[in-house]
Amino acid sequence: MLGFLKKDKATNGAEALDLPKPKDILQPLGQHLVVSQQQNPDWVWRLKSVTRSAKGASLVEFRIYDPESALSRKLKVENYNSLDIHPDLVLFQGVLDKRTQQAQFQDV
Repeated sequence: MLGFLKKDKATNGAEALDLPKPKDILQPLGQHLVVSQQQNPDWVWRLKSVTRSAKGASLVEFRIYDPESALSRKLKVENYNSLDIHPDLVLFQGVLDKRTQQAQFQDV
């Protein structure tokens, strides 16, 4: 995938690909948190996720955070890299295979 490089304010001017903005948590991720990790569904479905392409055509890295926590601290999450400077906001992270819908969660 080719993309234009642009300055990413969240990484203090470091070059970064144009990454997707935060979105509602992806279905397979939310389902894993509710079913396998027995998290409160009302809380899980309020969370947001940011992604970036990983090695492999169907793989994406994800980070999940609570937008209310970011807002209360007056922090704006613009993309995946925004959380590099605020790792304490990351609640869950890992890799999702979009083809199989299988997620691997990593310790935060």
